[in-house]
Amino acid sequence: MPWVRFDDQYPIHRKVAALSDAAYRLHSAAIFWCARNLTDGWVPEDDLDQVCAQVRNPTKFLPELLRRGLFHEAGYECDSEDCPADGTQTDGWVVHDYHHYQPTKKKVVAERRANAERQKRFRDRQKAEAAGEGHPAPEGNDFGNTGGNAPDHARSNGGGNARSNGVTNDAPSRPGPSLGGEGTQSPSPSAGGAGGNADAGASDRTDADAKPPKTSTRGTRVPEDFTPTTEMKAWAREKAPLCGLRDHEAFMDYWLSTPGAKGRKLDWVRTWKSWMRKEQERREVEQHRARRPAPQQTTTTDRVQGWLDLAGAPEAPPAPNVIELEGTEWTDEPGTSTSGPAA
Repeated sequence: MPWVRFDDQYPIHRKVAALSDAAYRLHSAAIFWCARNLTDGWVPEDDLDQVCAQVRNPTKFLPELLRRGLFHEAGYECDSEDCPADGTQTDGWVVHDYHHYQPTKKKVVAERRANAERQKRFRDRQKAEAAGEGHPAPEGNDFGNTGGNAPDHARSNGGGNARSNGVTNDAPSRPGPSLGGEGTQSPSPSAGGAGGNADAGASDRTDADAKPPKTSTRGTRVPEDFTPTTEMKAWAREKAPLCGLRDHEAFMDYWLSTPGAKGRKLDWVRTWKSWMRKEQERREVEQHRARRPAPQQTTTTDRVQGWLDLAGAPEAPPAPNVIELEGTEWTDEPGTSTSGPAA
């Protein structure tokens, strides 16, 4: 299946930018359909409904494409060299300047045939080598090797090429690596350069070129016998004076019981210090809260008196302490009551 090329200016081209959404979709889908079916930009009338299933009633938007010069009716002869509209189409429509970016059917078929033959030659060469009848590839072979160890280069380069590029050659092909010249691939460091030897390139390497060993980033679990050292204790007396042995025990209990990757750390001393810092900060906050006086709770009488003071009214009499006992209201003054049995 060939590739389809689009210019990056396509969406803002003066002919395309003014299209409606449906007409825009129909025009771009028609280019894909023609490339997929190798029709050289021709859309037969019977196949119009198959071009884009998302556009209902596509004939409704054809006048828009014809008016802006993106489509031509069958039988129209266009003066552009890249336009396939030459008057030979019997029905349907033709995409204007289709061959400006898309290859012709003849070119696609020829490239596919050439690719199939190249693949066949490569497979035959592999079979011959496997049967013990191997022979060096001729100079300027199909894999771009101009000398050196041709069979090795064919196995290293051609084998991957045969697997990645199928018998059907995509046209136009996807952009590939830059070439050092026609039929010559650029030198590869892994192969010792074009026409070179991989072993020779490897022998020239020095120890300085070797990559440094990678440091482990996996981490470890806390050791069962992890105890504070003299330096750690001195650090704790200065940075976390409110912490002690119980905090270390809590630290060990937590991390020994934490499962999986969460329980692994790269540096347990730094993790221990971070734990003690947080405990120190938490206890400093608790001490600060303990030193603050408790807020004084006000009664309803205090709030009423405050409102009267703001209004300039006389002081309100204190409310009696009412105690409810078996349905009878008693004051706090002995021997008197607001209600109860008569004397």
